[in-house]
Amino acid sequence: MTPHGIDFGTTTSALVQLLSVGPVTIGDEEGKPLPSIVAIDRATGEAFGGREAWNRRFELSEHGNYWVIPSIKPFLASDRQWPTNRKVWGPVDVAAFVFQQLAERARKGKAAPITSATVAIPVGMSAESRRQIRRAAARAGIDVEAFVAESTAAVFRYYAEYRHLHRVAVFDWGGGTLDVSVVEFRRSGIFEIGLGGTATAGNAIDREIALNLHARIMQDRRETRAFDEMDPHDQNELLFRSEELKRRLTSKADSTVAIGSYGGSPVHIEVTRSSLRPTVLPAVTEAIALLETTIHRAGLSVDGVDTILLIGGSSQLWLLREELAADPRFAGRWQLAESPEWDVAHGASLLSREPGAYALAETLELKLADGSRIALARPGDAPGSSERALSLVLIEDAPEAHLVIERRRDQAAAVAPALQFATPTLGFLEEEITLRYGLTRDLTFSAVAASGRFSSEGKAHEIEDLRFGYTLHGAQG
Repeated sequence: MTPHGIDFGTTTSALVQLLSVGPVTIGDEEGKPLPSIVAIDRATGEAFGGREAWNRRFELSEHGNYWVIPSIKPFLASDRQWPTNRKVWGPVDVAAFVFQQLAERARKGKAAPITSATVAIPVGMSAESRRQIRRAAARAGIDVEAFVAESTAAVFRYYAEYRHLHRVAVFDWGGGTLDVSVVEFRRSGIFEIGLGGTATAGNAIDREIALNLHARIMQDRRETRAFDEMDPHDQNELLFRSEELKRRLTSKADSTVAIGSYGGSPVHIEVTRSSLRPTVLPAVTEAIALLETTIHRAGLSVDGVDTILLIGGSSQLWLLREELAADPRFAGRWQLAESPEWDVAHGASLLSREPGAYALAETLELKLADGSRIALARPGDAPGSSERALSLVLIEDAPEAHLVIERRRDQAAAVAPALQFATPTLGFLEEEITLRYGLTRDLTFSAVAASGRFSSEGKAHEIEDLRFGYTLHGAQG
């Protein structure tokens, strides 16, 4: 079976197949990752996406005959709907359409049919969003073999080059999220020792740049209209120009923003890196802080990391490079990825080549009232294994039983809180509470507690940022 890896991204989605001739990339007609945008005709319910929808997004949004969904990921766990005269589209329908486009493009490109894949997702993506992705992929005829953090997947892509190192941090800054993985190379494979993520990414930076440009335009015109008061077409146009400007400033110290009509008049603005620095700096500072915090949470100082790999479109930001180069903690310790648009999907395809080659890399423990702990999951436990049950009793009269689950990286590491929740009881001394728990196929830990005196099951609570270890036998290609 041909290994497939999918980077189901916020702004673009990519598919990489591992064929005998080497990795094959599947994206749009321009040879780039497929824009994740979907446009739905409100009358017919017909949809299209990819580069065509991306190029026509302003036109389609303006005349109002289409639902235009730039990215479905923010809506995956929601009840958002897009009604048409033929059917009502939900988040799973839209996500399935993106998967179908990738599968169809693989077929038309005479690549191997895609029936299964490893899918890369942001760090800490909600459990419900993961389930929605699995359902959406299934509708497109794709079985999700496994999920993997986007930033960790990139490590697999560079396994051959990095296997001599001890610890590597991956800084994956894309359009929708920033994901950080700190991994340790051991004889038996690659182990996640730190994970971090935030939604402050490229799209948020584009909006801040657009607000800056809008303020300059209004000041030059001596007008007081707010950005959100502008025509939606004008807003979208300025956001598009802001993203273009950000890309151009990656290699140039200055550039020009020219728009035929914005608020009824043309725009021509000269912009320099220095003039945009105050606008972009807060996001860059926050991103670097997350990198440092994630390294510290892994029990390391920055000096304990051999190299920092920068991937994702936003990692190309000029100011990020300047700030890292000027910071003595990071100077000389980072490098840009070779193929930032495809590395995550490529890495996921390498994991797909070795299904089941991953297991939990930390310990989860239930803390009891007397301070003792019971291990619920240990390093080496495989996701998707049988659910387990543990019987507990109340030691005092109380209307609720409070459960605390902690985590530790290894036996020598300190424990840290992972999950706390309460379940209702009748309040009787020695009332029995049943805790059902286990690692899911979606790389989460699920725990449900309920009193035996209640007929209904309790609510499921999940840990979504678990750390795993991966065994890759000479992954390369």
